[in-house]
Amino acid sequence: MSLTKSFFDFVSDNKNDNLFSIFMNKNSRDANYYLLKECFDIIKSKTDAQINKDELIDDLVKFTKENDLFKDYNKFDDYFDNTNDEKIRNILDFVRIKIRRFVDTGWLIEDQSRNEIFTKYILLNEYTRPIFESMISIASSDKNPPEYSTNLLVINDSLDKLLSNDSQTNLYSYYVNVIEHTEKLKSQLSSSSSRIRRYINRINNNEDLNKLIEDFINGYNLKIARPFYNFRLKDKPAIMQGIILNKFDKLLNNGNAISKIVENSLDRQGILNKNTVEYQNAYNNERALISENLSKCFSYLKTLLEVIDSIDFKDNNYISSAKTKIEYKSSDYHDLRDEINNVIDLIKKSNLNDFVLEDNLVHLRNIDALSLKKPAKYSTKLDEIIVNVNTLTVEEENKLKKELYNEFKNDFNRIYKKLYVLNLNEVEALTLINNYEFNEYEIFMLYLHSTDLNFEYKIEVTNEIIHKDYFKFYNFILRRQ
Repeated sequence: MSLTKSFFDFVSDNKNDNLFSIFMNKNSRDANYYLLKECFDIIKSKTDAQINKDELIDDLVKFTKENDLFKDYNKFDDYFDNTNDEKIRNILDFVRIKIRRFVDTGWLIEDQSRNEIFTKYILLNEYTRPIFESMISIASSDKNPPEYSTNLLVINDSLDKLLSNDSQTNLYSYYVNVIEHTEKLKSQLSSSSSRIRRYINRINNNEDLNKLIEDFINGYNLKIARPFYNFRLKDKPAIMQGIILNKFDKLLNNGNAISKIVENSLDRQGILNKNTVEYQNAYNNERALISENLSKCFSYLKTLLEVIDSIDFKDNNYISSAKTKIEYKSSDYHDLRDEINNVIDLIKKSNLNDFVLEDNLVHLRNIDALSLKKPAKYSTKLDEIIVNVNTLTVEEENKLKKELYNEFKNDFNRIYKKLYVLNLNEVEALTLINNYEFNEYEIFMLYLHSTDLNFEYKIEVTNEIIHKDYFKFYNFILRRQ
């Protein structure tokens, strides 16, 4: 995972046609951000929330000429997203291409005037508007990122003091620093892990787009992601862990240093007479306690990178889930309805006893954890499941269409949670149907999503065939990974 603090770094991916692709290229990121922000500001200032495209082009040309970011013509190619071979000859070309890019990725909408054939208008996409407005908020807050901690640096410096031969140094205070900052680091990382889980649950239960965006950007990013990235950037745990463990090992094997810490501790407690039995008992007890505490810190810090990797994994899951839910909620269902209608038509027209989905439903799209504005294309996901569909009457077709609509439109989280609460390490699809009230469409959805990042189960297709209503398909086993 990248250590950068930029919000755009962890919402962008390598797809050229999705919402966040305009921020994928670091060279073009600033140009795209400020141009899109200017578009938003200009359009929002209009009483009817739209602007003549030519007028917007003129305004943006003026904006780019006045902004130092765009003054170097030789860098325009770097600012461009390189999604085609168009050449930028001047600022006018640059602005036109950018506007089209914003329209293609869904940030803006281009509308043809009904009264004027050659006039086009640009307006904001109400689905993506709250996303960008929240991004503006978080981008501005990047200037003053919150501090996470300097625990590892304090631990390292304190260990240096504990290993020094300075007889005048009170080692007990540095011992306390090591213990307290190790516990503080442990608590902070544990809290981050728990809070990520809570945010993931909030995604599952939240259907309001604005609240989802607020949670993702102003909540999760500010309170968990950026502080955690800052910790990794400043404390450099991957480097510091080895250095600190080496010093810990030296300290635990340094009897003189441990004795000095114990003596300093007893001095603080007012136990001063070394010739008494009381002192010797107190010394032995204190030495055992101090050695135990240092050993516990040493053991935890040995697992530090594993803890960080675990948080990284949950962080990736959260980001993937949040992106999916936000994009899903901010898109209309046009493409999905078209694809389901194609499925219905194929089922109705087929008179074959058996056919393979790979051959007949090649246009079915899989809505998975990595899908964004456009559902990912169906590709060999249901190759191994053979389906038999009887010729449907109009009534049966309508019933099937309604059920398919309902299952595909509902968030997959509902189906997954239905499986998750059963807490089964292994279960067959047929068992889910017979014993747990899963229908065939929910079974298909589980199969479709079996390769999602957040899916805990591995699928194994069997030779047993299930007969269910209109369908005949192979049974499969879900095994918890």
